Amino acid sequence: MHAQGVWPWIIATFAALVPATNALAAETGACSPSSGAALAQLGCEVATALGSKAEAALVVAAPLGTELEPRDPERLTSRLASLVAGALGKGAAFEARPMTLAEARSRASARRTGGLVHLNVRLARDHLEVTAELYDPPGRFWQRVKNPSPGVRAHSFATRPLDAEIRSFLPPVPLIARRTERVSGSDADVIALACGDTDGDASSELVVVGRRRISVGRVRSGQLVVERSAGWNELAQIAPSPWREPVGSAWIAKPGAIEVGSTDRAEAVRLDATLTKLTSLGRALPWPGTGRCAQIGGLSLTSEATPCTAKAAERENAGGSDAIAGAEIVLPDGQRRSLRARRSSTDKSVTLSDDSGKQARLALAGAQLALGDLDGNGVPELLSSLDTLTPAEDAVIVHSWEADDKLTERLRIPVPAGVRALTVCPLEEGGIAPIAIGTAEGLWIVR
Repeated sequence: MHAQGVWPWIIATFAALVPATNALAAETGACSPSSGAALAQLGCEVATALGSKAEAALVVAAPLGTELEPRDPERLTSRLASLVAGALGKGAAFEARPMTLAEARSRASARRTGGLVHLNVRLARDHLEVTAELYDPPGRFWQRVKNPSPGVRAHSFATRPLDAEIRSFLPPVPLIARRTERVSGSDADVIALACGDTDGDASSELVVVGRRRISVGRVRSGQLVVERSAGWNELAQIAPSPWREPVGSAWIAKPGAIEVGSTDRAEAVRLDATLTKLTSLGRALPWPGTGRCAQIGGLSLTSEATPCTAKAAERENAGGSDAIAGAEIVLPDGQRRSLRARRSSTDKSVTLSDDSGKQARLALAGAQLALGDLDGNGVPELLSSLDTLTPAEDAVIVHSWEADDKLTERLRIPVPAGVRALTVCPLEEGGIAPIAIGTAEGLWIVR
């Protein structure tokens, strides 16, 4: 029902002294945030920036630079070296053991490679960065003696926020909510939230969906500073049969593509970063993390994600759901896992499923749901409100979906103002991913 965003979703730059020639990466967007885990993106971006001059090169990483205490740092640098070599292709190879530049030149000389790519990798609390330098073939021993400091033919730099694969090299983050910030300035009628980079500026914003308008802003000193907003009447007509209690959905599909929907409205819409309408998504709610929708039929939603512009027959056969959530997370092995959750409108149970067909069930939950990976360990969390009509008794309950498909309660956050919307933001340095909660008294940000 709500979105997982990214906080910050992506921070990436690179510079190259030679043109990039990896046509496949350029054509398919293989280095983009949606194309894989952070390490794979870094390997692709570095190789693309170095270009064809790095063909048949030996890739060697220097010892990891960090002020942290990672587990098995050599495995991290070896993994990155292998990904860069794999992205270069055409005879490129890598060394598993980290080496200084002098050691790497000697090794490359012994192998008689086409060149040397030396990686300097730095691990910070919230991101990983890699600098790659391409050197000419090092030559024989006396050539290296004569020229101990060879010139750099090409240079590349890239950085990414930590994901579950990179965090697997760090000590685990305890799933503890340490503080709650109460935020004023949002609409009182909030029905959905999303969190992430809406405009590609490498920082995150909140998307607040109300009954009358949609706003995008940032939290500063306990205040939601609205930067852009648009009225629903400018985007979609009122639905012929609005629900008595509206249900909304919001998802930042990528920077410049914000999908929002409400049972109050005749259609869901995709918006650009300025909140200008790009396209209609039909009588549906966007299902976060899937690129698909839940169709609205009568007073219920479809139980399966379908193409957003589905036929009327699919809407009429809605599957008895009244709340949805979705997300995509990265696993410790670098693979991605797509998650969905839906609440039954009859028995108020929540069914979780993923793209492999696994399922889990929570017997009873409220109508506000969100999915995410709060501690960055690759184990997803389901967030839900309580099934109560008394706001003073409401709370956000966090369950982890464990490997044995059991749901284990990990955290309970009392919300006496009542929960009206939920979303999980991207991980921040040194703690869990922030949880944004819409209440009758404004927004809460729990960290």
